[in-house]
Amino acid sequence: MTDLKMEEIIIILEVFEESIADGLDIRYTLRRLESVFSRRRKAQVIEDMRRRIFVEKGTIAAGFHEILPENLIEAITAGEKSGHLDVIFAEIKRVYQLKQTVYERIKKAISYPIAIIIALTGIFAAVLIFLIPRFAAVFKSIDQKKIPAATKMLFKMSVFLRGHLSLTVVLMIIIGTLIFIFIKKYYHLLYKIPVVSGVMTLQENATAYLLLAVFHESGINTTRSLNAVGQSLAGPLKRILSEAGKAMEEGNSVPKSFERGGASDDVVIYLEVGDATGRIGKSFKKLSEIEIKSLDKMMGRMVATLNIALLLVAGLSIVGLFGITVYPIYSMLGGL
Repeated sequence: MTDLKMEEIIIILEVFEESIADGLDIRYTLRRLESVFSRRRKAQVIEDMRRRIFVEKGTIAAGFHEILPENLIEAITAGEKSGHLDVIFAEIKRVYQLKQTVYERIKKAISYPIAIIIALTGIFAAVLIFLIPRFAAVFKSIDQKKIPAATKMLFKMSVFLRGHLSLTVVLMIIIGTLIFIFIKKYYHLLYKIPVVSGVMTLQENATAYLLLAVFHESGINTTRSLNAVGQSLAGPLKRILSEAGKAMEEGNSVPKSFERGGASDDVVIYLEVGDATGRIGKSFKKLSEIEIKSLDKMMGRMVATLNIALLLVAGLSIVGLFGITVYPIYSMLGGL
């Protein structure tokens, strides 16, 4: 796949959507994109699209090889045949916008506590390097048996840091840089963290239902759509779509197939309404919207939980630092 950022894929989809809706020539569309991507030093991506469309394959869908996964390219192919290509591009764009929104919110939610922890670590290091040595003379006058083991360890850490100050600063810069690179480049790994697994499931469900709506509007067979979308999933919905696909092959209706696959009653009811009115695509869109609303609520709870956890960490850090530095002095003065 081409090394494009999600926002860049959204730009390509949006320009194609607008151009096709306005009846503009594809050559103009590619020229417009080329001017945008040349500033990003990725003009070759658009040149490759032009070659695949006009030289190799002769279809718009062919231009998206190495940019979009095969199941979405299949939807674009069906959209070309049905004459609804602008609608397909609009819906695929929504899929990527949803993914980007969730990724950005999770990165923001995770980055904030990491930044606070780094700041607290920096403050702690500054205390060890600049403040703790000022207490050295006072602690020498205290009975060593009265000084907590943690306080003694604190002084040893202070001596070590002051003796290796340059090394400490370099290590902190390296660690901070690695964390930044991790968040920026490998943010998808954040979904492996238990606290965001629920968010991952909701985002995946919302995207899957939206893709099913896209495929339906493309005119792609529902059984084929269930298999194509299910292959890209990792959560609980993967099994449901797999079983529903098997039920569809046996001649069952869409709602009955989802029921046999283990979908919830609410999902089955929405699909029954869509099946009765001949608007299954609308039902899939509605299910996607419901998952997005649940996703928003869960993201809010996750951010609130992280903020509370941060306050606890900050409070415990301050109390702990006080307990192993100031409290022994206070105890000594109280005993005089």
